[in-house]
Amino acid sequence: MGRKEEEEELPAWAVLLVLFVAAIAIIWASVPHIYLYLSLIIIVLVFIIATYYAYTKKNIFLPTALTKYIWNWYKREYREREKREGKASRKRSVVPPLSSEERYRLIHDVAHHRCEFPGCNIEYGLEVHHIIPRSEGGSNKQSNLIVLCPTHHRMAHRGNIPRDELKYIVKKRKSSK
Repeated sequence: MGRKEEEEELPAWAVLLVLFVAAIAIIWASVPHIYLYLSLIIIVLVFIIATYYAYTKKNIFLPTALTKYIWNWYKREYREREKREGKASRKRSVVPPLSSEERYRLIHDVAHHRCEFPGCNIEYGLEVHHIIPRSEGGSNKQSNLIVLCPTHHRMAHRGNIPRDELKYIVKKRKSSK
């Protein structure tokens, strides 16, 4: 009574068989449409046969088991990635977020309602970007803030716009006053 009911694992051969047949069918389908239809029929037949075998021999419903198998793999990969990245990536900042008044003043007075990235004159959806992130000790000083459109803001966060370039833009902004 106190024993936990054990969950049956999906046999690895079933997963590999379905994936292997699907891969071959997809490759094969790069030729005329008749092969695509044949490929789909073969995939469905293999899936039905594997489902029948798994259900009759092991009392496992293959679609459910396959979903659990893929979900468990995803969770395992996610946990491993979290362990690799460690808790350092989730470090909290001691610098408070920018207030709405400060954000407005920066967008209105400093950037004149335009993205500050050279050549971009977008005037809507402007966002304030910390060149050195708050989580890395960056401040809310104007020398660490730049007004960007959503596209350039995303690019800056992904590292597609180097920090040095953003610092140069801010430095140029100061000297042009």
